[in-house]
Amino acid sequence: MAVRLYLGVEGFLIHRTYRADGARRGYMMTRYGLKFLRWTSLGFDCRWLTRLNREGLDYRIRRAFRIALECPNPSSDLDFLFELVDTTYWETHMVEAIDLERDFFWITNELDNFSRNVLERRRLTDRLIVSPPLDRPADIANIQLRLESFYDHG
Repeated sequence: MAVRLYLGVEGFLIHRTYRADGARRGYMMTRYGLKFLRWTSLGFDCRWLTRLNREGLDYRIRRAFRIALECPNPSSDLDFLFELVDTTYWETHMVEAIDLERDFFWITNELDNFSRNVLERRRLTDRLIVSPPLDRPADIANIQLRLESFYDHG
């Protein structure tokens, strides 16, 4: 059974972009976000865990990626990616979506105190990876090294 990998989106795989007046404009891929998604989707049971998706549907995530990749229409590459990454459902705190009884990692760029406390109480903080956006080779290399021992070569 592959290790489950919960993936943050905003601030980790994609950036929000803003207009000069501070209003939200859209999204932009992080430099190594797509490469990382391709790598993880081959060896892990990947799930989206993001504020863009709390109701278990992926339409907002798909839209954000289409904007970030500048492809206004669905593409076969994007569809393939979304076949490999499942959605999650949570109500108040993202940690609610995590199956804490199985092997997992959670990669995010930020963490609320409630979620951190749950992981600390369960002694699962070693399964949490708080990462900056994947914009530098070192960012992706650090995460890959941490996950490497769980990678299922198929």
